Amino acid sequence: MIAPARSLTHPADEVLRHGPMRVLRYRPLRAETPASRPVLLVPSIINRAYILDLREGQSLAGHLLEQGLDVFLVDWGTPSAADAHLDLEAYAVRLLRRAIRGARAASGAEAVHLLGYCLGGTFALIAGACGVPGIDTICALTTPVDLSEPGPLSVLTDRRLVDLERLCRAYPVVPGPALWATFQALDPVGIPRKYRRAGERWRDREQRERFRAQEAWLNDPVPMTARVLRDVVDGLYRKNLLAKGELRVAGRPVALARGTQPVLNLIASSDSLVPPACARPLADLWGGPVTTREFAAGHIGVTVGSRAPRDLWATVAQWLRAHQPTKELPS
Repeated sequence: MIAPARSLTHPADEVLRHGPMRVLRYRPLRAETPASRPVLLVPSIINRAYILDLREGQSLAGHLLEQGLDVFLVDWGTPSAADAHLDLEAYAVRLLRRAIRGARAASGAEAVHLLGYCLGGTFALIAGACGVPGIDTICALTTPVDLSEPGPLSVLTDRRLVDLERLCRAYPVVPGPALWATFQALDPVGIPRKYRRAGERWRDREQRERFRAQEAWLNDPVPMTARVLRDVVDGLYRKNLLAKGELRVAGRPVALARGTQPVLNLIASSDSLVPPACARPLADLWGGPVTTREFAAGHIGVTVGSRAPRDLWATVAQWLRAHQPTKELPS
């Protein structure tokens, strides 16, 4: 049964649900037939999906809808104890495969464009490299790939500071507030600085509403299963298995060189969570053509900042329009 989605700016309907995950299809803004290849937005599992549809003027999903694209969104949901078995393979391959099938079935399309944000981009690349069917192209937005030099996050993944195994034994599903507090500890002076700068622009209504929306999202963390947390921290960050070609899924190594889909690699030059050095190597590791674009923004601002419409959004829309295989989008 189709149910309306919540916590989104633009109306969307649920077309698939499996475990904690659901797939939502946005209602078109135009009367014309949408583009033949839908876009499936794949957020990270660390924060809520609505960062991609935050509010009017801060909605990548809304911009793509305005361009006449058929837009779907993966909402990973909130894992419970019943979902404690979900690991990296489950998210990047099994659940994402189901999401792609759901979008294809609802749209009638043979394939979809994947647009993955942060770890969602990593999942999309893993799925592409593993041969998950129905992937036409991939947009990797602030996506960690080569984590030999992970920047500030190296503190959170340091074996000397974080007893990952003990944490995972204590919490089969690690609470979201605990994860958020850990990220905040990376920059203890950053929070008061952020609020001071916001106070300086508080009379500007648009800036005030932007700040409120972003803070509400940041303070709405999502729990993670211990299994996927272990795979991400130990496998991707500590051992850098994906970049080395040593990450194993279903018993087989994931070789990014086997990925053949065209990729748009979107990098934020001031990103402290996914420094550019972690994303740029994709061009050398991926088997298909890679187009790299960098923007003067941070990890969140690149998607919802005041310059996002003319920078990131315009670039993504133009690239997706150019990769529609059967017909042009309505002007």
